Amino acid sequence: DDAKQFLQQLKDLGLKVTAAFSDYSQSFTEAIKAVYPQARFQADHFHTVKNIWGHLKKSLLSYRRQIKATGAETNDEQLLAFAKQLWTLRWSLLKKPANLSVEEKQAIADLESEDAGFVHRFRSIIRQLVNLFDHVHSEAQAKLRLQQLRQEITAVDDDHLQKILTFFDDHWDQALRYLRKKGMGKHRRGSNSESG
Repeated sequence: DDAKQFLQQLKDLGLKVTAAFSDYSQSFTEAIKAVYPQARFQADHFHTVKNIWGHLKKSLLSYRRQIKATGAETNDEQLLAFAKQLWTLRWSLLKKPANLSVEEKQAIADLESEDAGFVHRFRSIIRQLVNLFDHVHSEAQAKLRLQQLRQEITAVDDDHLQKILTFFDDHWDQALRYLRKKGMGKHRRGSNSESG
């Protein structure tokens, strides 16, 4: 209600809004729609990525816990050592490929050679997400990338990763509106609600 009243005051002062940016707070998006129904709504890129990154992190940590528990249960030193490597490299495994140092790339390659299954697919999912957000220029391209991402995530069969797909199913229009609306593209990377 406070947001709606504030926006109404701005409208009464003559402020015309053509595009609005916010996080995924339903109360804020409803306030924007109520006061400025003609405004194009774009979800804040920061919150979109933060949501997806959170599910990736939970997936990785869940897999690591599973490996550690199996290693402890079977007294398998190799599995315990692998779980320790996963823990040590967890932040590197969550990075965009372009942000990895040479040493991190080598460490991840070594890890993938030990576990070609989950680690390889996990890194592939991150690459596909980077392509989706950083390299597509149309909604058609984005939908194709999403289809590929859906196949990769389904192959891993992980509840946390499935939540990424649910997030896209629920918020696709708001998260990637900049691909459909002329003039919104320059705001793709903006974190407007975070930066004020």
